[in-house]
Amino acid sequence: MIKNINFDDKEAIQNDATIPNKNKVTAEDMNEIKSVVNENAQELEQTQDDVQELQNNNKTNTTDITQLKSKVQTNETNIASLQTNVAQAQEDIEDLQTDNATNKTNISNLQKDNTTNKTNISNLQKDNTTNKADNSFKSVDGIPICKAKVRIPR
Repeated sequence: MIKNINFDDKEAIQNDATIPNKNKVTAEDMNEIKSVVNENAQELEQTQDDVQELQNNNKTNTTDITQLKSKVQTNETNIASLQTNVAQAQEDIEDLQTDNATNKTNISNLQKDNTTNKTNISNLQKDNTTNKADNSFKSVDGIPICKAKVRIPR
């Protein structure tokens, strides 16, 4: 706490008009000195309070900066990890696109094979029908007799 000048304001009781004001201390001079000193004391006290508050804020800010630096490092680590994950995901996408193209080709080939198989089955069914007609069995007394067309080479 800064001390103030606490005396009562002075009043002039000896007024020697023969002495110029610059050569004497008047009541007005004393009251002005008191007023200036007290105002300066109040400003100094406020300045000390402000400095203390700034010092406290500085401690808080220093702690906040340390915490923010830690968070920045964590974020940098997370970003690096995410970049690695993105690169791996891009590789996986490329692999899937290649696999998809291969699968489309395989499906197309299977569809062609399926069409060929249907044609072959239809031809085999026709051949089977023809063969059944040509190779109808008859039996005599329970013994099968084959009525087949036999071609004898010449």
